[in-house]
Amino acid sequence: MKLARLAKIALLTFLFCATALVLGAQTPAPRTAAPAVANQQVLAIDRSFLRALEKGDRAALVKVADADLSWTDPRGHLRMRGDVQQALVSGALKPVLGAGADVQVVLHSYGPQIAVVHHHKDKSHSQHIWVKRAEGWRLLNVAEIIEFAKVPYGGTTINASCPNPCQTVPFVASNPAQQAVIASWQEQQTGPEGWLRRVSDDNVAYSTNGVSTRADRIAVMNQQRSSGASVASAPLVWARIWDFQGGAVMLSIQQGNNAKAFWASRVFVNKQDFWQMTESFQTIIQDSQAMAPMPHK
Repeated sequence: MKLARLAKIALLTFLFCATALVLGAQTPAPRTAAPAVANQQVLAIDRSFLRALEKGDRAALVKVADADLSWTDPRGHLRMRGDVQQALVSGALKPVLGAGADVQVVLHSYGPQIAVVHHHKDKSHSQHIWVKRAEGWRLLNVAEIIEFAKVPYGGTTINASCPNPCQTVPFVASNPAQQAVIASWQEQQTGPEGWLRRVSDDNVAYSTNGVSTRADRIAVMNQQRSSGASVASAPLVWARIWDFQGGAVMLSIQQGNNAKAFWASRVFVNKQDFWQMTESFQTIIQDSQAMAPMPHK
C-alpha cells in the first residue's frame, strides 16, 4: 500500500511539473511598449511642430531644435540652427510639406535614440531626423526634396577609379563607432558587391533626381555593368557623423562628377556590429556649378 501511495504521489508530482512547464512555455515573455510609445511621442511632437509653424509660431523651433540642427531646403540651401530660426521668422524658409491630411507620414525608428519621420506628397518629400537627448526628443536634421527630371543612378562605382570616397575621405572619426560608419559607407561606394552588403533591404533613396527603391538601383547597376558604362561615386567634400545607441546620422556634401554638388542626409543602423545605410535623402545644390572630377595625385 505504501509503495502504491508513493507511486501515486510521484505520478501526480510529475504531471504537476510537466503542466507547469507547458504553461510556462505558452506564456509569452513580457513585451515592453516603450518603442511604440516613443514612436507615438515623436509623431505627436513632429505634428505639433509643423502645425505651430503653419500658424506662424516661429518660436516653436526653439522648443524642439537640437543644438546641432541643420535644415536643407529643396534648392540645396543648408542652414544651421540660428540661421534656421531667423529664416523662419522672416518667412524666407517654410516647410515644403505641412501637417495636412493629404500628406503621407511614415515613421522609422532605429534603436532607442533615432526616429525618422518622412512626409510625402506627389513629388515633394521631407525627412525629419529626431534624436533622443537627455532633455527629450530633439530635431537634428531636416532634409527637403522636390523631384525634377528622373535621372537613373545605381549609386556606386562601376568600371571607374574611385580614390575618393572609396580609398580616402576628408573625414576624421572621433570614436570607433564613427570610424565603423564611415568605413561601411566607403565600402558601399566601391562597387555593386559592397553596395549590396552595406545598404539595407528596405532602403529607399530620395533625391532631387527621383525616388529609387533598392530593386530599382540594382537593375540600373546591372545595366551599367553589362553595358560597360563608367560610373564613379561622387567624391566626399565634407561630412559629420553623430553616433547613438544602435544607429548613426551622417550629414555630408559631395561633388557630383560632371554634375552639381549635393547635400546628403543619411541614417545608418548597427545590426550585430555590422553597419548598413537605411535612410538616404540627397538634395542637389541648385546654385552650385557642375564640376569635372579632379585627377587623383
